[in-house]
Formats: sequence, C-alpha cells, structure tokens
Amino acid sequence: MDGQERLLATKDKLIYFKNNSFRMRVKFRKGVQRELLLSAKTCRKWTWRELANILRVNERTVRGWYGEEALIPAAVWQKLDPGKIYQTEIVEMKDEGWGRSRGGFHSRGNLKHAKKPKNSGRLAELVGIFFGDGNIYVNEKYGIYQIRIASSRRDEADYSTQFLKPLVSELFGIPPRIMTQNGGIYVCLDSREIAEYLRKKGVPWGGKSGQSVRIPPWINDNANYLESCLRGLLDTDGSVYKLSNKDPKLVRISFKNKNPALLNDVRQSFVRLNYNVSKVVGDNVFITRQADVRRYIKEIGFHNRKHVIRLGKIAP
Repeated sequence: MDGQERLLATKDKLIYFKNNSFRMRVKFRKGVQRELLLSAKTCRKWTWRELANILRVNERTVRGWYGEEALIPAAVWQKLDPGKIYQTEIVEMKDEGWGRSRGGFHSRGNLKHAKKPKNSGRLAELVGIFFGDGNIYVNEKYGIYQIRIASSRRDEADYSTQFLKPLVSELFGIPPRIMTQNGGIYVCLDSREIAEYLRKKGVPWGGKSGQSVRIPPWINDNANYLESCLRGLLDTDGSVYKLSNKDPKLVRISFKNKNPALLNDVRQSFVRLNYNVSKVVGDNVFITRQADVRRYIKEIGFHNRKHVIRLGKIAP
C-alpha cells in the first residue's frame, strides 16, 4: 500500500490515514469544500492571494479548489480545519492518480433530498429564528447555497445543539452540522432545495442588513403561527431584564432589530394578539406591563434557555 497506513470505515465513508497526506485528495459533500475555503478566508480576513501564500500554492489553484474544479489535498484540509470540524462531511479519500474523471463528483446519488414541510408552528418559529440570527449565503455562479443560524457559544450552545439542530432535522429530513468559530456556534446546512424553499416562505437570501424583512402573510394570517414566529424572533433578538432597581422583581421583555419594517411588524403582531406593547423606540419594542410579561411567558415562552435562566435570576 505504498507505505500508507489506512483504516477504511465504510459505515461513515471515512478513511483515516497517517502518511503521504499531500498525495491524498479529500472528497467532501458538494459545497462543503467551498465552505471550508471561504470560512478560512473570511475568518482570518485574508485575500485569496494571502490564503494561497499560506498554503504555498498558486492563487489560481486555490480559486480552482474554491470552485470545486479539483479536490483539495488532505494536507490542506488538515491545515484549514485543525479541529476536524468538517471530517464528518468527507465522502471519500482518493490517491493523487485517481484519474481526471469527476463524473461521480456531482452525482445526485450522493445528495440527500430535503423534505418540503407544510406550514406549521414549527416552521413559523424557524422563519422567526432566521429573521433574528439566520443567514442564507448564495453564490449561484459556483453553486453555493449555505444555510446558517448563529448563536453565542458562551450562553446559547444548548439552544443550538438541543433545539435548533433537531428542529432543522425534523423539518427538512437532513441533519445539519454544528460548527464553532471564535465565540460563535453555527447550525449549518448546504442545500439548494432548502435555500429555495425558505425563500418562497419569506426568508430572503443574504444577511439581515439592508433587507426589507417582513413577517410573511402565511404566518400573519394564523394566530398560532404568529405566536411561534414571535418566539423565534425573541429567542434570537430578544432580551429579558430588570425593569427597575427599585423593584428588582419587575421584568421587561424587549425585541431589538435594526430593520424598521420588521420592528413595526413585530409590534403590530403583538397588538393583534391583544398585548400592550410600546411604540418603536429606537431599535426596540418593549413589553413592560407585568400582566403581559406573565402572559407572554405562559402562552408563548422561550426555547432559548438563556432567557429562562435570566428570568429565573430576576424573578424566581
């Protein structure tokens, strides 16, 4: 075996190896190689040329890897992914001379088809979560469709792993992966089908900034869906804190967002559900009346435990 020591794990489609790692090529699921390179570049704020210099290859080579025109060497994967976050996305390891044909690289047989869930409270909550902390990055030229929901590693790791990951898996039938970078934890999925489906459900492609995000009609027209969507919004962009130091057990709930249209939609949604809420104040909408705070906690509540913990500290 040319001095190479490998352990073939057919169940997980992984090959572990010890020698000649630059001669081995890593075949990831479609879109993952692009994500790996883009993540390494953007996280460290490198240019493509700087990344190429770090990897000691030509810039054109790196761009070819980014376009998935060729498989990256195992040594490059190890350098860009020292924590082996992407290891579970490996489909196969190939020798350098495996051939130039890539007929199976884009084969639909290796791709899982996503479910298209019907309208439901669970889907409405996910839409609210996307409006708060979600992002769909699309580069149609290179066929990249990356879906991410960001959370804080410090106090939202449980929310990502125990709620968001099962929710996405349940709705679309494809388990997402968990990534950690700097202080963030991300629930990630690569799927054009899901990206296009979410856009039809009102989730725009791209980030929140500059987007005229609005609560879509299919959610607005159903009170149960609306409550679920609001829970997703406040789980991600909401806060729970003391109303006054004079009476520390008084609680205020706020929703903060820089999108005026979405802020107004959230306020109007609470009004339609017969909540007493403030006007839009800066980037915020507040629930201050204690009867409405208690009603929110009882009828809508939180799936993000950081809010529950915070609430318990203020008003046990």
